Amino acid sequence: MTNESLATYANYALASAALVITVAMLCYAFYLSQAVPVREQAEVEAKVPATVGGGEGDATAEGGAEPAETSARARKAAGIAGSMSWLGAFFLLVSFACRGFAVERFPLGNLFEFSVVGCLFAVGTYSVVSLRRDVRWLGLFVTGFVVLVLMVAQTAWYVPADELVPSLKSYWLPIHVTVATLAVGICVVAAIVSALYLLSDRQAISPRFWAKLPPAPQLEKLSYALHIIAFPLWTFTIIAGAIWA
Repeated sequence: MTNESLATYANYALASAALVITVAMLCYAFYLSQAVPVREQAEVEAKVPATVGGGEGDATAEGGAEPAETSARARKAAGIAGSMSWLGAFFLLVSFACRGFAVERFPLGNLFEFSVVGCLFAVGTYSVVSLRRDVRWLGLFVTGFVVLVLMVAQTAWYVPADELVPSLKSYWLPIHVTVATLAVGICVVAAIVSALYLLSDRQAISPRFWAKLPPAPQLEKLSYALHIIAFPLWTFTIIAGAIWA
């Protein structure tokens, strides 16, 4: 297989990733539009009186409201979106590998390649976090940002597969830039959570929408957990960059 063919396959995989992640974004948008506001649900559940004998709350015995649930269609859409996110990350990885074989070097030598790998790590970070936490409410924002970056990368930042400039030919390239893109990918997700944290309690526009997000303390905790991982990685990036320079 020629290098030109590998470069073409890398572009096909990148376009497939953008399409798949767009589908994930639309599914997450549908889920979020249909999701029951978690803060309102928590308030309703807190008002449901317990039955005599310490059993579960009886929503109708004392005239309490039955806690609402997100529709099955919305939950199914979120499940599809999660699968599409993993598939999109896979296509980005394939694009990264094909590009690397095509240029016969580590494919992190320009802004286009950096942005593709950064999107890979951003989607990967979200997908890994979703294995341990219910972050379906976050999917729309992460996939939306990634789709935007991929669109700009394929139009404004695209560079044909080629050799590195002489100044970048160093064994520090895969070390320094890989850690940098990993830190950026994690920081993207953390920054989105932080922005939602700053805006959620203001609720200046559409209070019901913001009520679908977790309470501010939970947003802050998730943002901190992500930054505590990304910060040492970025510190290493700065140190490695200084040594390389």
